[in-house]
Amino acid sequence: QVHEVDVKKIKKPYLPLANGSMDVEEAKKVAWTCAVGSLWIGAWPWSTPLMITLMGSLALGVLYSVDVKGMRWKKHPALAATCIFAVRAVLVQLGFSLHAQLATGQAMRITRPIALAVGFMAVYSLVIAFFKDIPDVRGDEKNTIRTLSVRVGPRRVFYVCMMMLTGVYAAAIGYSLLACDGNFRIASSLAHVLFLAMLWVRSKEVILDSSSSVYSFYMFIWKLFYAEYLVLPFLR
Repeated sequence: QVHEVDVKKIKKPYLPLANGSMDVEEAKKVAWTCAVGSLWIGAWPWSTPLMITLMGSLALGVLYSVDVKGMRWKKHPALAATCIFAVRAVLVQLGFSLHAQLATGQAMRITRPIALAVGFMAVYSLVIAFFKDIPDVRGDEKNTIRTLSVRVGPRRVFYVCMMMLTGVYAAAIGYSLLACDGNFRIASSLAHVLFLAMLWVRSKEVILDSSSSVYSFYMFIWKLFYAEYLVLPFLR
């Protein structure tokens, strides 16, 4: 928000900086406090995978958001997608999993469930990267931010994202039925069928010409994203 107050005033006027309830200097202090605090907490037990994840996520977040020459990657669809993909699909999945193995005295290795989680979240991360700009398309156009939604149109991006999510859920269902064992097969396949059904039912309510409607659906996609973490342990 610090580097796009004008955009948020157009599309998300309820946010703290956009509505004036917080000024830029306060926001910067909060951001720096959170950044330093997270690194300090991560350094306390000292885990190499965890620190790489925290520092890598922070570095990519700076490259993505900060409006200085050579940064502000969110203006470029390919760089924006790469940034979100690297954090959500690679750093978080591998870093936290390897940290958990290290913390519990196990040998660090990439298991089949970890590889599957990386693959699933890779697709989901790209969807989030593409979809997040649909509600902001008017503000981005006004501020000459050439997101994918600005370049090809929000309607096309919406349907591409729906096909990608349908494909990844179908793959997860197939994997559950063919590769999971016993009760894990039932739990995982039913959960993904439910998530896919919820996705399509909810998508029918979206009004693409309404930023608030699209944003509401975008937040619903985030809910499904985090719900997946409850199911990933059954994919084995």
